Amino acid sequence: MSRTLLPRILTAALLLATLAVAWLNPVPEVRVLFVGTGHPDIAADKPRMQSGIVVDAGGDRWLFDAGAGVVARMFDHKRPPHTITHIFLSHLHYDHCLDLDAVLLLWRTGGPVPAPGQRPAPRPLTLFGPDGTEKMLVDLYDAAYGVDGRGRVLLKMPSFKRARIRDAGVYEGKGYQVSFREVQHANMDCWAVKLETPAKSLVFSGDLGGPKNLRAEDNADFSEWAKGADMLIIDTLHLPPEELAKIAAKVKPKTMVFSHLTERQLPIFKHYDLDKTLALCSKEAGKVVVAEEGLELKL
Repeated sequence: MSRTLLPRILTAALLLATLAVAWLNPVPEVRVLFVGTGHPDIAADKPRMQSGIVVDAGGDRWLFDAGAGVVARMFDHKRPPHTITHIFLSHLHYDHCLDLDAVLLLWRTGGPVPAPGQRPAPRPLTLFGPDGTEKMLVDLYDAAYGVDGRGRVLLKMPSFKRARIRDAGVYEGKGYQVSFREVQHANMDCWAVKLETPAKSLVFSGDLGGPKNLRAEDNADFSEWAKGADMLIIDTLHLPPEELAKIAAKVKPKTMVFSHLTERQLPIFKHYDLDKTLALCSKEAGKVVVAEEGLELKL
């Protein structure tokens, strides 16, 4: 065999092996749909619903946060709650969890109509929640819905699993994995989430900062953990533009998406300036995007 032929054969064999691995272990497509991009102050002239993002990956459908109005937007954009397989709640401020109740009840009842005498049999659902989530659910379904008992039934369904984020570790999906990082926000137990495929990564910050945490340095661990993300979806409300730019400079995301937005200036968020935020962060990120409900992005 000639000296020039052998390298060609080896190169071809390596290419075939690479293609075989890719075929056997395909990288899943990840799609991100914004169903809630606002915060507690819902302006009448341009209503943004509260926090909510639907993420499709590896045959699974995640809901990141479930603020007020998210359920309606899910139906608007053909992502009904009974199709959700996983829920991540960043924290228990009401603008991130107020629609959880509706999502769960519609998950239980919204699928195919059961045969006579049979109960609904929804697909398995796992909820990843911060400290206090289980107590919130028990208080809600035992106290508020205790009269008709349907909430108690839901909590006991084997297909509804709950995991405390602090103890969850890394979740392994089909061709992707999900991990969590604690962040500093007000006085809440608050978390960010990262979804990774072998090729790309998506990070959602949850809420960052607050009255006592107005510096990027207060969430330095988050910035280090998110470094190199292909897409960073970030809370735009609680940190000044200069501090958000510091996070952008550290993470260097290919795409930086600004969500948790307000349509009018509020005294409690005097530092909020979306135009300035965009101008500063565009110098650090590959691309900047302002989230709108119905916006769908591919990772």
